[in-house]
Amino acid sequence: MPLVTRNIEPRHVCRQTIPVNIRSELECVTNISLANIIRQLGSLSKYAEDVFGELFVQAGAFAIRVNTLGDRVDQLQVKVTQLDPKEEEVSLQAITTRKAFRSSLTQDQQLFTRPSLPMPVQDTYETCNPPPPLNYLSQYR
Repeated sequence: MPLVTRNIEPRHVCRQTIPVNIRSELECVTNISLANIIRQLGSLSKYAEDVFGELFVQAGAFAIRVNTLGDRVDQLQVKVTQLDPKEEEVSLQAITTRKAFRSSLTQDQQLFTRPSLPMPVQDTYETCNPPPPLNYLSQYR
């Protein structure tokens, strides 16, 4: 089941009760529908701003990673051009006795923590009711 991150409100544009003392029901329904459509457009524009803001941040992080990778490639190109295959001979035994590669980078941990949640999901958490106090039932276990 997908996790809904953004809800556009109001969901139902025309589902409202019409007051009793209205002369023109069609005009009332039209006005209510137009007002709800305007509310939906406002909600949609707010979420579009959030989405494009997140895209901007992710694109900036991606650009930094690409620039770093480009610098590393340039450094490797310099090292490779400095090597002369005729001067240095590498024996097969030296290649096989070499230690296995071990990365110095550490893997990220605790990726799914409360501060790492997107803002719409945090807003959804804030509107939820707190969990019931189940610790009171521990004595009956």
